[in-house]
Amino acid sequence: MVSDDAPHQSARSAPTLLVCYRFLTDAALRVCSDLFNSFSNYSMMTNAFSHFVQTITSFVCLTFLLFLAISAKNQVFSSDIDLVSNACWNNGYNRQLVQAARLDFELTVSNASITEETIQSEIEKHKEDIRQLAEQDSSWKPHLEKIFENIPAGVRNRFAAERKMKGKAMFNCGNSLGGVVQARHKIAYLDPTSKKWSEPNVFIGGTVSGKQENAQWESSIKQTHVLNVGASIASFQAFGRLDGPFLGEALVVLTKGKALPASIAELDRDTFVSKFGPAIRVTGQERYDEGKAEASVVEYAPKGTLSCRLWIDPSRGYVCPKIQVFDMDTKKMIQEWQSKNYFLHQQSSLWYPALHEQSTFDKETGSLREKKSYSINQQTFALNEPIALDEFTLEIPEYSKVVDYRNGQNIEYTADAAGTLSLVPGGMDLANMDWLRKVGDLPKQTRPGGYGRVVCFVLGFALLFWGLRNLWRQRKENESK
Repeated sequence: MVSDDAPHQSARSAPTLLVCYRFLTDAALRVCSDLFNSFSNYSMMTNAFSHFVQTITSFVCLTFLLFLAISAKNQVFSSDIDLVSNACWNNGYNRQLVQAARLDFELTVSNASITEETIQSEIEKHKEDIRQLAEQDSSWKPHLEKIFENIPAGVRNRFAAERKMKGKAMFNCGNSLGGVVQARHKIAYLDPTSKKWSEPNVFIGGTVSGKQENAQWESSIKQTHVLNVGASIASFQAFGRLDGPFLGEALVVLTKGKALPASIAELDRDTFVSKFGPAIRVTGQERYDEGKAEASVVEYAPKGTLSCRLWIDPSRGYVCPKIQVFDMDTKKMIQEWQSKNYFLHQQSSLWYPALHEQSTFDKETGSLREKKSYSINQQTFALNEPIALDEFTLEIPEYSKVVDYRNGQNIEYTADAAGTLSLVPGGMDLANMDWLRKVGDLPKQTRPGGYGRVVCFVLGFALLFWGLRNLWRQRKENESK
């Protein structure tokens, strides 16, 4: 249970003391008036003077207590703000803390029971979203039929009762508020019927020469898709730390919308205090990780309506073992992040959770809709060990297809030989890769031009010389006869 701490009791007692203070002030004025009117009678004057001394003494004591209460309130208010601003800064986007990581993980996705009516509704909703995109961007229109064919299977897979995945991930962090700059995921899926693991899909993505690029190998169709839009990938660097809608808004205020500062001293704390201060308060303490650690429970309630509740532990580097997000209209919890089994990574001296859960709830009923559970392998976990750019690679098998969707294109290539895409400069330049051939073109080794032209010329000249030589010999033989 969440219990109130003593400083907050002192802070909340300030209004009561203020009422008493006002009462004693009025009483002191009345006593002074009685004392002035009693100068003609010695006995009355003695009693009035005694009441006067008592009232003044009470007045002074209550003034002192009121001062302490207001000081305690200000101190608590300041500590609340410091707690939250430090949690924002330490949430994983701080490059001094989380710079790179490699990890092995297992993911289980559980869904609530979904009716066929709901699934059909989701399918139609997805189709309508695609139609609207096609209206805004005409490059989508040629692909609508193929996209619509794949939507039902994708929706049904998403709403399966339980899905299991396992894989490897690595990422680098840069100097943007976006967090990850380069990432590589390799994920296999468990077939619920055969209980066999699929061939893994591989994803690479991030910033290449200042541009957003990503490529994904789909093992089921033996095809690679290349895009230049941001991809939705798991933010492993933020697991167990402050996350959610409040974080994005807070970081923009703290950093003035620029790259995260090198030190917390550079954060715009004054603007943060003025914007969020009145809506933030610590409501108590709660133990977590089977009682091994304790976190402060913080509520953020703009305009008096609860928006989110944060559990923050300063002793472990301002980690957040639990985060709850509420719908401000229905007042129902709609999201929850919960991290458990924290372990101390020795090389970096940072705490990281071995289990991280993300739950989504219905905003009207509050019932669970989806839960994602990530289990991290502590033995292979590596944090802040440098990862070279050329490690973010995607191996393309021979004879497979590569489709370039960048900038509204739909260009298909065939891999005439095994090759590699990567996040190094030029690592996604498909048109200039010798092992790739645009569908419809001749294989590059047989195309006219370059070395092929020289070879054809030499072979043609040799054949012509051989034919002429044979004709000359045959003529000589005929003349000799």
